[in-house]
This record gives sequence, structure tokens and C-alpha cells, in this order.
Amino acid sequence: MDSRNSLHLVTRAPFHLEATVRVLQRRPTNRIDLWQHGRYLRVLGPPEDLVLVEVENRGTINAPDLHYTLRQGSPASATVARLSQTLRKVLGLDIDPRPLQQFTQVDQTLRPTALALRGMRRAREKVSGEIENMTYDQLLKWLRSHRYNDPVLQRLADKAAQQGELRFKADNSKP
Repeated sequence: MDSRNSLHLVTRAPFHLEATVRVLQRRPTNRIDLWQHGRYLRVLGPPEDLVLVEVENRGTINAPDLHYTLRQGSPASATVARLSQTLRKVLGLDIDPRPLQQFTQVDQTLRPTALALRGMRRAREKVSGEIENMTYDQLLKWLRSHRYNDPVLQRLADKAAQQGELRFKADNSKP
């Protein structure tokens, strides 16, 4: 990425760019959200003013240093002004990761899954809203019924459901 033309995106740690992009992709053949050579590529902007944006993390999950560059297109200045805001929303950069970290400290059965997903942001608020107020039992049913195209995410969801079911059974079998 050409550092002379890059713009900085600030976010709170931890942030895992690849894991977040993989969730956005939904399918490896997605032509809008691409992960190539350690970089996120996406076409953004209104139809008459599209640009190809490239985002990379020059830091680490624990110390993110995100930068983006306009790879193609000559956008109007109004479009450029909106790109940072759009990328922040798409990548969930303004979402505070602390509540998830605190949740995994309360429920130790989710710790292995949380470690595997550390730094991934919930980029889609709809899914987060669906599960936010669920009871433990409802969340387990949701995990069991939800299917992902990405086999890694599917294995993680299945593992979380299995661990949760074991915990739920153990908690309910106590006198």
C-alpha cells in the first residue's frame, strides 16, 4: 500500500481485520468484500462515483494501526469525505470490544471461542440486536439453527453451542 496516499483509521484494541472481513464476506466468492494478501478490498461510493478502497492493518490485533488507500477511481471530494465514515461503520471500528471481553470472563465455557474470535467486530448490528436480549437457552437454540457458509465460523458456532449445552445441563442438574 502506498503510504503517501493512505489515510489512518483509529480503533480500540483488540481488532482483527481479517476475522471481521471474513464475517462480512459471508461467501468466499463475494465480489464486494475481498481479502487478498493481508488486505481488505471493497468498492464503495454512489454508483456514479465508485472507488476501490484497500484497508490494511500495519499493527497487530492488540495494537491496530489501520490505514486505507484509494486504489482506483477519482472520487469527488464529498465522496472522499464519506469514505472514512463508511469504513468505520462497515468494519465496526466504533464498537467497543470490552462488553464481549467481560462476558467471556463471566462465562468461562465461551473462553476458547472468544480467544479464537478475539478482535473480530460484529459488523452487522442486525445480528447483534437479534441475540442481545436472548436467554442462555434461546442463544443455544439460535447457535444450533444458524448456518454459516464459512466452515471455520460454522465450526466455531457449533463448538460454542456444544460448550453452552454442556454448561446449561450442568447448571440445571445442580440441586
